[in-house]
Amino acid sequence: MTVQDISIAALSKAIIAFSEGMEVYSQSLATEARINDDTSEPYLSKVGLLMRDGLIQRFEFTFDLARKLTKRTLLEIFQRDEYDYRNDIWREAARYRLIANAEDWIKYHDQRNLTSHSYDELISDEVFTDLENFLRDVRDCLQRIVHETRKPK
Repeated sequence: MTVQDISIAALSKAIIAFSEGMEVYSQSLATEARINDDTSEPYLSKVGLLMRDGLIQRFEFTFDLARKLTKRTLLEIFQRDEYDYRNDIWREAARYRLIANAEDWIKYHDQRNLTSHSYDELISDEVFTDLENFLRDVRDCLQRIVHETRKPK
């Protein structure tokens, strides 16, 4: 199996868009802090809140693509496709070194489900604080999948 057989393009594009969104958000916060001359606590305008919500949606989309690609890699490279529980995919992915830490991905899975099925400001704030960690981990996952798919079989 080669990288051409397992398409990474969609996840690569999603990671780029997510990363760019995080950069724009950070720049926006810095600009708002200068405008409001408030260095003690970041103030989120309506635009900032909309950007935050958009980043959470990008997280959901990117997570879904990473989950599908991980599941497909486990099936096509390692012939693993039976999972009794939804968290088993992350444990198997860690076992085959497609991800660094299954517990982090289980947490991302839980967060993705929380954000997509209800809107709660506290949940959004909690998920948002993990977005940089998720971005780091999803980049790592993609690199590991690319590495696995390039191995000669």
